[in-house]
Amino acid sequence: MGADYEQYPFPKGKHPSSWVETTVGEVMLEIRSGYASGKHNQLGSGIPHLRPMNVSPNGEISMEDVRYVSPAAGNLRLAKGDVLFTNTSSTVWVGKTALVEELGDWGFSNHMTRLRAAEGLSPEFAARQLHYLCLTGYFAFHCKKHINQSSVSGAQLAKNVPFRLPPANEQRRIAAKLRRLLDRERNLRLQFEALPGLIHQYRTAVLEAACAGRLVATEVAVTAKPRRSFETVLETLRRIPPPPRPNRFASRNEDVLDIGHPVLSVGRPERQLPDGWQWTPLVDIARMESGHTPSRSRPEWWNGEVPWIGIVDARENHGGIIQDTIQHTNEAGLENSAARLLPSGTVCVSRTASVGYVVVLGRPMATSQDFVNWTPTEAVLSGWLKLAFMADKDALVRFGKGAVHTTIYFTEWLSMHIALPPLSEQRRIVKEAERLLAASEMVHLEVQTAVGQAASLRKSLFQRALSGRLVLKSRSDEPASQLLLRIRKLKSRLAKQPKTRASPAIRPKPEKVPMLTLDEIKPTHLADILRQHNRPIEAKALWEESQLTIDDFYAQLKKERRKNINETGAERLLEVKS
Repeated sequence: MGADYEQYPFPKGKHPSSWVETTVGEVMLEIRSGYASGKHNQLGSGIPHLRPMNVSPNGEISMEDVRYVSPAAGNLRLAKGDVLFTNTSSTVWVGKTALVEELGDWGFSNHMTRLRAAEGLSPEFAARQLHYLCLTGYFAFHCKKHINQSSVSGAQLAKNVPFRLPPANEQRRIAAKLRRLLDRERNLRLQFEALPGLIHQYRTAVLEAACAGRLVATEVAVTAKPRRSFETVLETLRRIPPPPRPNRFASRNEDVLDIGHPVLSVGRPERQLPDGWQWTPLVDIARMESGHTPSRSRPEWWNGEVPWIGIVDARENHGGIIQDTIQHTNEAGLENSAARLLPSGTVCVSRTASVGYVVVLGRPMATSQDFVNWTPTEAVLSGWLKLAFMADKDALVRFGKGAVHTTIYFTEWLSMHIALPPLSEQRRIVKEAERLLAASEMVHLEVQTAVGQAASLRKSLFQRALSGRLVLKSRSDEPASQLLLRIRKLKSRLAKQPKTRASPAIRPKPEKVPMLTLDEIKPTHLADILRQHNRPIEAKALWEESQLTIDDFYAQLKKERRKNINETGAERLLEVKS
């Protein structure tokens, strides 16, 4: 069975004349998976045991979530220059590959495969090529799919995966230039990844400034010099009657509280308000009501033209709506569920699950019971309510109750007060805040586009490198056909040498060793442990409990027994009789 070119990112046979196409197994001296170990720790005790999560999606060794195992758990180790291939992972990331660039005492799990390149093959070039196949979905297409994961066996990797082999010197030139370009791409990507956090900080600052009266001049200051009057908040509230207050909601045990005294407040009432502002009960300036959901068991209620939104339609940015997910009910659905078509301008705030998301209706719609809906009177702008709720999202989350599903009950909403500026000042604040927030949203979209372009740039660099278009050719380079011939001869010669049986995954059977009594052991740390157990104990367990290094453990053990002990590993049993 030869190389499988289906879904291969390069056309078969189309490569520079000095290159050859072969398979991974032809150019590797070793393809070997690691060993399993059920006893991991994250405390740094033992040696690192690299697993699939220790190869990043960018093809680099990552030690952020490394586990440690006993050095005796297996004999296989990684060396500098090894290629580490992920043989078992999710379908998307099976085949992640990285170059081991550090010299360390590292083991690796049976979900990883160690590849050792023959002389003349650049390990870095090989790692980049295999990782690019992962990025293009080649391994995802050819892997064997299991219930929760996918795999690529060592035999499949060796026999079926194509490998593009340039001349040895050209490999090194490609690897060096690709490394420089990918370092630049990485720095650019890290800068892009930091931008969303900065944009979020900027948006938070805009909302806080708007709701603290620091975004624009107050109406008191604006009218002071011309000495003109303006309608105060109290005058507005006297002129505009409050909306009808709700008497009861469908939810159980949610009677309306006496709202004469503020229990909770949106906007931290302990702070001093700007001149001309007033703490005002929400129910005095907006009609409050709950949404409702028509029964899902009645499909005939879900085939109309009445737009209806649920919690998944709420989007934090700008209080917008994800238009393509809006569902539609009909008049029968509204009538039979107590749902109501809310007017445009209604401010809907999620009160369950994802608490504090804000939606301002741009057209008449109905909502689910996950929302508490505020239809403003003429005393307040929808835009101001939206800014106030968005600025105090963290406070709203704290008001929620419930261990599993957080919910803000209606009695708490009825008690909330809001910092209310004069109407004319509301208009100026909302206009300026929306201008700044819209600008930040444009920057956010541009960053997302740039991140996507950076990902495309990374793939483009790999494509050019592995197509022979990244560096210049040299006539003095030995053709890859000669290199491949030498590698084949070397592998043939090595195959004729007698093989040593050394499989770290298969542990040797326990061998009986001479009996050891407490009389033969001096009063030491090991003796104290043995006295505490007062029963036979495995050498491995004794070593782990002693917290000694493996060398110190056996050195002390030999010294205490006053005789030569031929111990080969912690798997052997040491029987101790008290």
